[in-house]
Amino acid sequence: MAWGASAARQEGRLQAHAPLKELCERPRAVFIAGFVGNPPKKLFDARLTREEDRYLVGRQGLEIELPWERGSRAAA
Repeated sequence: MAWGASAARQEGRLQAHAPLKELCERPRAVFIAGFVGNPPKKLFDARLTREEDRYLVGRQGLEIELPWERGSRAAA
């Protein structure tokens, strides 16, 4: 079975158009990330920082190191 592209709208405006797998694994908007997937994703405010050769994401003293590829993509 072939899967086509999926679209998501918020208040009548197109927010995303991509294959469903891509929408679930790499949502490009907070609106999409908030409702796509099972179980639903938990969202929180965080800061992305770069320290020399690594990227960190976190808040209030809790930081997690991101893989370089994801950190550099998030920073772009």
